[in-house]
Amino acid sequence: MGSTVNYHWPVRMLMTITNKRGKVFYRTKDRLFDLFDNLMAWWSPATRTVYLSISSKGADWKRWDDHNLLAVESLIRYDFNFDGCSVKVERLTASARALPCTEPFQWRLRIRDTAR
Repeated sequence: MGSTVNYHWPVRMLMTITNKRGKVFYRTKDRLFDLFDNLMAWWSPATRTVYLSISSKGADWKRWDDHNLLAVESLIRYDFNFDGCSVKVERLTASARALPCTEPFQWRLRIRDTAR
């Protein structure tokens, strides 16, 4: 029997996606939110830079430790790689270890659609 992998965003999360100037493109609590479909499917240039913030009130999401950060970054990469994009994920929030997950952590995503 194959292993089951969870491709859901964190429980009780809020995701906000903005441009560099802070214009909100998306604000969602949808644990199945598809980054590629919403950010690249109707975007004609082959590259795009966005800023993604996530917070979570989930019981297993206490602090932005390496485990939780890597879990989110793995989902980001999986989402874009599955659809033929490459993505550079850069952590922007400082002092993450002291930050509770109820506070948003922010990444800069540099996305390149390699199929275009």
